[in-house]
Amino acid sequence: GNHKAGEVQGQTRQHAVLINLLGVKQLMVGVNKMDCDMAGYKESRYTEVVENVKDCLRKVGWNPAVVENTPYIAMSGFKGDNIVKKSDKMDWYKGKDVVVKTKDGERK
Repeated sequence: GNHKAGEVQGQTRQHAVLINLLGVKQLMVGVNKMDCDMAGYKESRYTEVVENVKDCLRKVGWNPAVVENTPYIAMSGFKGDNIVKKSDKMDWYKGKDVVVKTKDGERK
Protein backbone atom coordinates (compact mmCIF):
# COMPACT_ATOMS: atom_id res chain seq x y z
CA GLY A 1 0.00 0.00 0.00
CA ASN A 2 0.92 3.63 -0.34
CA HIS A 3 1.94 4.87 3.11
CA LYS A 4 1.79 8.48 1.90
CA ALA A 5 -1.86 7.97 0.96
CA GLY A 6 -2.59 6.45 4.37
CA GLU A 7 -2.74 2.84 3.16
CA VAL A 8 -1.31 0.07 5.30
CA GLN A 9 1.86 -1.23 3.67
CA GLY A 10 2.17 -4.65 2.08
CA GLN A 11 4.12 -6.48 4.78
CA THR A 12 1.67 -5.47 7.49
CA ARG A 13 -1.23 -6.55 5.29
CA GLN A 14 0.49 -9.89 4.54
CA HIS A 15 1.11 -10.55 8.23
CA ALA A 16 -2.53 -9.73 9.03
CA VAL A 17 -3.70 -12.25 6.42
CA LEU A 18 -1.27 -14.97 7.49
CA ILE A 19 -1.97 -14.84 11.21
CA ASN A 20 -5.70 -14.84 10.51
CA LEU A 21 -5.32 -17.91 8.26
CA LEU A 22 -3.25 -19.63 10.96
CA GLY A 23 -6.18 -19.29 13.35
CA VAL A 24 -4.74 -16.70 15.73
CA LYS A 25 -7.62 -15.27 17.78
CA GLN A 26 -5.93 -12.43 19.67
CA LEU A 27 -3.74 -9.57 18.53
CA MET A 28 -1.62 -6.84 20.01
CA VAL A 29 -0.55 -4.11 17.60
CA GLY A 30 2.50 -1.97 18.27
CA VAL A 31 2.25 1.48 16.69
CA ASN A 32 6.00 1.95 16.43
CA LYS A 33 8.23 4.86 15.43
CA MET A 34 6.23 7.42 17.36
CA ASP A 35 9.57 9.24 17.83
CA CYS A 36 10.11 9.90 14.11
CA ASP A 37 9.72 13.38 12.58
CA MET A 38 6.41 12.54 10.90
CA ALA A 39 4.78 11.22 14.08
CA GLY A 40 6.45 13.55 16.56
CA TYR A 41 4.80 11.66 19.47
CA LYS A 42 1.45 13.16 18.40
CA GLU A 43 -1.85 11.55 19.31
CA SER A 44 -3.27 12.54 15.92
CA ARG A 45 -0.66 10.43 14.09
CA TYR A 46 -1.28 7.47 16.43
CA THR A 47 -5.04 7.72 15.82
CA GLU A 48 -4.51 7.88 12.05
CA VAL A 49 -2.32 4.76 12.06
CA VAL A 50 -4.70 2.85 14.34
CA GLU A 51 -7.68 3.62 12.08
CA ASN A 52 -5.70 2.52 9.00
CA VAL A 53 -4.65 -0.75 10.66
CA LYS A 54 -8.21 -1.45 11.86
CA ASP A 55 -9.47 -0.90 8.32
CA CYS A 56 -6.80 -3.25 6.96
CA LEU A 57 -7.62 -5.97 9.51
CA ARG A 58 -11.33 -5.80 8.66
CA LYS A 59 -10.61 -5.90 4.90
CA VAL A 60 -8.49 -9.06 5.20
CA GLY A 61 -11.17 -10.89 7.16
CA TRP A 62 -10.59 -10.29 10.86
CA ASN A 63 -13.68 -10.42 13.06
CA PRO A 64 -14.75 -6.80 13.72
CA ALA A 65 -15.12 -7.51 17.46
CA VAL A 66 -11.51 -8.72 17.61
CA VAL A 67 -10.34 -5.63 15.70
CA GLU A 68 -12.10 -3.30 18.14
CA ASN A 69 -10.87 -5.14 21.26
CA THR A 70 -7.24 -5.34 20.12
CA PRO A 71 -4.76 -3.22 22.11
CA TYR A 72 -2.93 -0.72 19.89
CA ILE A 73 0.18 0.37 21.78
CA ALA A 74 1.87 3.69 20.95
CA MET A 75 5.62 3.11 21.18
CA SER A 76 9.12 3.89 20.06
CA GLY A 77 11.18 0.73 19.83
CA PHE A 78 14.33 2.77 19.15
CA LYS A 79 14.00 4.95 22.25
CA GLY A 80 12.07 2.48 24.43
CA ASP A 81 9.03 4.72 24.90
CA ASN A 82 6.11 2.68 26.31
CA ILE A 83 8.23 -0.46 26.11
CA VAL A 84 10.86 -0.11 28.79
CA LYS A 85 8.75 2.34 30.78
CA LYS A 86 5.70 4.55 30.38
CA SER A 87 6.62 7.48 28.15
CA ASP A 88 6.32 11.04 29.38
CA LYS A 89 6.35 12.10 25.70
CA MET A 90 3.00 10.39 25.09
CA ASP A 91 1.07 11.29 28.22
CA TRP A 92 -2.10 11.25 26.09
CA TYR A 93 -1.72 7.46 25.66
CA LYS A 94 -3.93 5.67 28.21
CA GLY A 95 -3.90 2.18 26.67
CA LYS A 96 -2.16 -1.05 27.63
CA ASP A 97 1.50 -1.26 28.59
CA VAL A 98 4.08 -3.76 27.46
CA VAL A 99 4.93 -5.73 30.61
CA VAL A 100 8.05 -7.84 30.90
CA LYS A 101 8.00 -10.51 33.57
CA THR A 102 10.83 -12.62 34.90
CA LYS A 103 10.66 -16.41 35.14
CA ASP A 104 9.34 -16.19 38.68
CA GLY A 105 6.53 -13.83 37.62
CA GLU A 106 8.03 -10.60 38.95
CA ARG A 107 7.61 -7.50 36.83
CA LYS A 108 10.79 -5.96 35.49
